[in-house]
Amino acid sequence: MTRLLRTTLLTALVAALLGLVVPTAPGSAVAASAALPGRTGAPYPVQPFVPAASDADELARAWARWSKRGVKRYTITVLRTCYCLPRKPVVTKVRGGRVVSVTHEGKPAQLKRRGFEVERLYRVLRRAYAKAAEVRVTYRRGVPVSVYIDRDARIADEERGFIVTLRRG
Repeated sequence: MTRLLRTTLLTALVAALLGLVVPTAPGSAVAASAALPGRTGAPYPVQPFVPAASDADELARAWARWSKRGVKRYTITVLRTCYCLPRKPVVTKVRGGRVVSVTHEGKPAQLKRRGFEVERLYRVLRRAYAKAAEVRVTYRRGVPVSVYIDRDARIADEERGFIVTLRRG
């Protein structure tokens, strides 16, 4: 395999994993996961999180703290962590129950994907508490600021997590 072909294939693989479109040759491009059906960018309404009787006590208490605050305008930055290729933090702006902007940190271009509003993080945590082998979360005023999820204790390096910062306004 030639060096150019290896480089092109590696570039295409990385682009697919990161959801990018990368030119590979004159007149061609590699479309990646950002174009998958169901992946749309902002604006869109925030899907509400509705507490359930089956939710973990820690999750229900944290949600009560968050919802009591009544925050309707915020910017949330989420850095996903895992044993995978590095990803840029995703910045989601929420205004009055609508996601109005989803970008990578420091980049103005809108992403063609869903962001990470607080309600979405709570839905992720609900699934994790119900199915994962281990879930560790640090909440600050109802916001999950540090998340570690080990889906299966028998498998190495499939753990994932989130580092979250939230600014009001």
